[in-house]
Amino acid sequence: MGLMVNIENKVSEIIRPNQIVSAARKNGEFMQKEHLEVILESIDSKFNLVLEGYTSLDKKIDDLAQKTEERFDLVDFKIDTLDEKIDGVAAELKETDARLSKKIDAVVADLKATDARLGGKIDSVAFDLKAHRADTEAHHGVYQVKEG
Repeated sequence: MGLMVNIENKVSEIIRPNQIVSAARKNGEFMQKEHLEVILESIDSKFNLVLEGYTSLDKKIDDLAQKTEERFDLVDFKIDTLDEKIDGVAAELKETDARLSKKIDAVVADLKATDARLGGKIDSVAFDLKAHRADTEAHHGVYQVKEG
């Protein structure tokens, strides 16, 4: 326990690489140079492990960021492609609507012309039928309708 307290006190000091640390003292206990070097090597190896872990995580984060960017690029490409297709379908739909509207207008006009033409013929047939009936009734005894 005294060793840990001593190390905590030494961490706050500046250690220069070219300086030889001979001993540390607390509560009358002396630590030999070799013990201090072992502890510093242990701390150094633990810092190296933390740095390796950090480097590994940094690489994984970079890889994930690159993969995510690639996927977003692919999604953007697909969305752009779909936008183009939708625009094409919309244009075709407008053309089809215009073409069908013209055809429907032509059919309506033709239907109106046919209605007028047939209306005239029906009126003519009705007029002829009325005249024929009047003629038939005028010659009551001459023409007779036989059923049968």
